[in-house]
Amino acid sequence: GNTRWDIIITSHEEKNQNKVAGELFTGTYNVNITGNDINGDDSYERNKSASFSNRPTALHFYYKYIPYSSDSWSVHIELLDENKNIIIQNEKTSSTTQSNWSSTPFEVPLNYEEGKIYSKCEYIYVIFKSTTQEGANMPYREITQTFYVLENGALSSKTYEPAYVGSVLTIDDISLVYDK
Repeated sequence: GNTRWDIIITSHEEKNQNKVAGELFTGTYNVNITGNDINGDDSYERNKSASFSNRPTALHFYYKYIPYSSDSWSVHIELLDENKNIIIQNEKTSSTTQSNWSSTPFEVPLNYEEGKIYSKCEYIYVIFKSTTQEGANMPYREITQTFYVLENGALSSKTYEPAYVGSVLTIDDISLVYDK
């Protein structure tokens, strides 16, 4: 989430700690809550803790992307050794609007050097971000947002106004490729 859960906010005041990109990542996270009001300087730390022992050659996925303003999304993949040192990594970004699912998978290759000896893989870290402009630079707009939720077998609507929304990245069918 991108707002404090332990206080009631009756009006929106732009704070950098409230501007958090939508993220999907492997691993766990630690949240550091400082102070007990809106002036706290909250933060979070992603832990690269997803155990993994294989050596893929690429990451594939399908996506939709609706950027706000001139925003871009990113994907980053790392394979790490037992000390969490990076063995190999790659990152891609795009600002292209993709209203429907991509027709072919987006690929992030892991380009191993021929003849190089790599450490044994112990962890994998993958992160998708809906924006590359975090904190004070993150663009967003105030809108009315309605969600449809299935409750007791019936569809009901939940409307939030104002909702603070930036770029929207939707990911599906994530796969690791082993072609060597």
